Amino acid sequence: MKVVWKFPLTVNSVQVLSLPEGAIPLHVNAQDNEPFLWCLCDSSQPVYADREFRFVTTGETFSNTYLQYIGTVHLDNGHFVAHVFEVKGSQS
Repeated sequence: MKVVWKFPLTVNSVQVLSLPEGAIPLHVNAQDNEPFLWCLCDSSQPVYADREFRFVTTGETFSNTYLQYIGTVHLDNGHFVAHVFEVKGSQS
């Protein structure tokens, strides 16, 4: 059965989350000044997979890693802004 689940994020440049197989990232936002990722999941899926996410601040340079944009999160009353990407692989 399909369900939307919320996963806490940590403000690190890179982090790994264990998500149900096939989970689709939908949205990032702050709740009580903490970042979260909302994903469309299959609640009957018993298999979890590690997936890598990356915080990138405005103006920050980063490597040629393939990134899929998920969304932007504002923390600390908008004083900290980060763009959240899923790492999908890297260039050879």
